[in-house]
Amino acid sequence: MLFIDGTNTRVFIPVCNSLEEAVKQLEDLPGYGVLMKPYEVSEIIGKPETTLTSDRFEGRGLPFVKVGRLVRYRKQDVLDYINANTFSSTAEAKAV
Repeated sequence: MLFIDGTNTRVFIPVCNSLEEAVKQLEDLPGYGVLMKPYEVSEIIGKPETTLTSDRFEGRGLPFVKVGRLVRYRKQDVLDYINANTFSSTAEAKAV
């Protein structure tokens, strides 16, 4: 289960069985803010928060925003990342 903080409300999103379901739910969230917390991104893309942390430290992976000490991800960057890493075959994925 995933709880996402919206604009002063909490929205429940069930964990999805497929990436397509996750993207659809992410795009359809009404009133959902532009910035996402690391745990929210972790649930959507299926990477542990520790991997997101390592990726930030090593300068790879998703672009992120620092707001003071807080780390946030733009919703559009998450969608772009998913789209850029969507392939129709393993051969296509290896070619990248």
